[in-house]
Amino acid sequence: MRKMGRRLGLGIGWAGLLLIGLVECGGNDVSRSTGSQGSSGAPAGGSTVTGGGGFSAMSGSGASAGVAGPALGTCVAPSPLGYQPTWTPPSAPAVGACTEQQVSQEYALCQFGTSTYDAVACRAFDVAPANSMCMSCMFGALGATAVGAILVMPGGQWLANRSGCIALIDGDSSATGCGAKTQAADVCKYGACLAACTLPVSDADFRACQQATENGACSAYYSQAACAELPRYASCEYPDFATFYSAMADLFCVSGLPAAGGEAGAGP
Repeated sequence: MRKMGRRLGLGIGWAGLLLIGLVECGGNDVSRSTGSQGSSGAPAGGSTVTGGGGFSAMSGSGASAGVAGPALGTCVAPSPLGYQPTWTPPSAPAVGACTEQQVSQEYALCQFGTSTYDAVACRAFDVAPANSMCMSCMFGALGATAVGAILVMPGGQWLANRSGCIALIDGDSSATGCGAKTQAADVCKYGACLAACTLPVSDADFRACQQATENGACSAYYSQAACAELPRYASCEYPDFATFYSAMADLFCVSGLPAAGGEAGAGP
């Protein structure tokens, strides 16, 4: 399942579509509420347009498949709004927690906008006892004690755990490591632009907002996260959310870390 992608830096993709929230089973969210902090759970939706940085975003627009949503909104200059990062470290890889079929089926049924998206089937899949171990490995809320493949943002959006991948490659899950610095920049970018944009907003406008954070609202976090550009983290970078999803699922819940601590190998 593991695939190498091109380097992406700190990009995060956006699409303004339907926000559905989280689904829990057992230790996962039973209520489909919008992601309580510190709980784990698999959200039941994504977006038709997902970009670099491993971010699958959704707005509260109320749009649904085949139904036109409201007019697109706009973005103002992003602000950090007192943002203080809270490091969510990675869980240890749980080899065999998921099968490749479970990973693929979760994406096919639950990623909003795919041709196979089915909200009812998604919920049934997520709450099935046979899938509870996989779902617990795959998803966890930002702010939890530890999270696997996908960080669930406070609004229910999926953020591929690139920062956790970096931390695992380094063997450094501390709050001062490169993984923590990368997560701080990624979450700052997401939060600043979510606050700055009236949803739903076009992918182009949200990307422009993200770019503006690099030298503005989140510049301090970007400077600290420059370490993420080192070649040894190449196996934590992918060209789009679908590939990010597959790779992070493989790392955390299917196969674990590759030999030599990453496909790029050791070294700077």
